Amino acid sequence: MICSLVVTLWALFALAFTVVAIGATRQLFTRARAATRRVRSWPHIALVRPCEGLDPSLAETLRSSATAKYDGPRTIFFCVPSAADPAYAVLARVRDELVAGGADVRLVVTAIETRANRKAAQLAVVDAHLPDDAPVLVIADSDVMLDDESLPSLLGALVDERHAGAASAPPIDVSAATTGDRWSAALLSSTPHALLALAGLSERSGGVPLLAGALLAVRREALAAVGGFRSLEPYLGEDFELARRLHDAGLAMATSAAPARFTDSGRSVKGVVRRYARWSLVVRRQRPALFCTYVLLLGCTPLVAAAALMLAAFSADRAAIALGSATGLVIARTVLALTLRRCYGIGGGWARALGAMLAGELLVCAGATQAGASAEVEWRGRRFYVGHRGALMPLGVESLAPEALAPEAP
Repeated sequence: MICSLVVTLWALFALAFTVVAIGATRQLFTRARAATRRVRSWPHIALVRPCEGLDPSLAETLRSSATAKYDGPRTIFFCVPSAADPAYAVLARVRDELVAGGADVRLVVTAIETRANRKAAQLAVVDAHLPDDAPVLVIADSDVMLDDESLPSLLGALVDERHAGAASAPPIDVSAATTGDRWSAALLSSTPHALLALAGLSERSGGVPLLAGALLAVRREALAAVGGFRSLEPYLGEDFELARRLHDAGLAMATSAAPARFTDSGRSVKGVVRRYARWSLVVRRQRPALFCTYVLLLGCTPLVAAAALMLAAFSADRAAIALGSATGLVIARTVLALTLRRCYGIGGGWARALGAMLAGELLVCAGATQAGASAEVEWRGRRFYVGHRGALMPLGVESLAPEALAPEAP
């Protein structure tokens, strides 16, 4: 009886959470779409593509920096740590091609040597090269493909929200080729861990809003006021820390209606689990109060359903109530998955949404379990211990400076 009661209460709590998530997602998406239509003047943007190593479709994603629709002026920066980096030749070739076509594209060799967050370090170097008349910095990861909705939707969300310091686009996977790719795509498109749902929920809760670093626009004045990217270099999750600082400064954060389209492909299930374990570890170290929600709420549907089925199989007292509550949760989560997939422009009916939801939530649990078991991560071929508030300490070397290991916000 006690087991049935626990499962029933867990299912009902998760069901209520899901209903709120559905409403928050729909409301946020509707508002974000309307924001783009209200913009009449588009600011000059500095669009930065930090690169290191070869990503699938790198040349195509870089070209999209110039070909993606945007009605305002843009200056494009490709950056790479070294001319010896495998990405350098691709960047130079695409830069020359785009410049010949009339685009303003610049290539910066950042020469960074940091043992911490190399993306933040590259952005800090590029900051000195940005034009003074570009008030907005747009950062697009090297594996993000921009289309005609990407920049208008992102900048529309930022410009429409007068008090917003930054805006970001929720990422999705668009090049699924392996089982690992498909599971990753399922998590980002069909679970409460989808960044569109998380953004809506964080807005409803009144806590620190979500910023997704894959495709991000930030007002340069606001960025400088919270310390710039140089101060974010010690952190694993520079986007999480930036969101916290902007929130503490009294600034809002907006979310784009159009997603950031990841082109990663060919990943193993093990590699995908490691990736989401790293994302979960960011939450564990930088927002520890939220970490328990990964298993209890964000990825709980397969666990609740399995527990209810076991109770029914063993004819436990009040198992029917637990099973009915779990069924309600599965239906609600499938509705959430359908809502998210329609917002992202992903096809498929109930059956596909159900399968993606279950696979994605299992991946949420697997990543959170691994993050809970160890504070060590491998990131771009380097191993780190992730300390307090997400500070990175390289393993196999002596250490970073003490101020990098326990950084203080400005």
